[in-house]
Amino acid sequence: MGQVVDINSQRSGYVKYLHKTGWEKGYKIRGKWNGFYECIGILPNSDITVYAKGNFNMGLRVGRWEISYIDHNRKNPIKVLTGWYENGKKHGVWTIHKPGQVTKEDLYKKGILVDQYE
Repeated sequence: MGQVVDINSQRSGYVKYLHKTGWEKGYKIRGKWNGFYECIGILPNSDITVYAKGNFNMGLRVGRWEISYIDHNRKNPIKVLTGWYENGKKHGVWTIHKPGQVTKEDLYKKGILVDQYE
């Protein structure tokens, strides 16, 4: 049987957390995510699984991220978002992909959506 861990602990080092609907893993320093991070889980009150991977810097998302939305209804295609975070906010072009195609690009500046391209 696994050990029960308080996910709000100030633990440092590599950690893995198993939740009721998914998991997350990565490195923490003084209780904050820091470095490469991955997670998967079901969105609350939905039939959509989300898988995300990217980097944190002391609890803030930074650098390139990839976020996949997988609808449990197989008739709906998987949607993948790729883009950059700067100091915890979306920044630059975020691309939305569906199988075999780019469907949309959104331009963010410090977390604010400034333009969209179809």
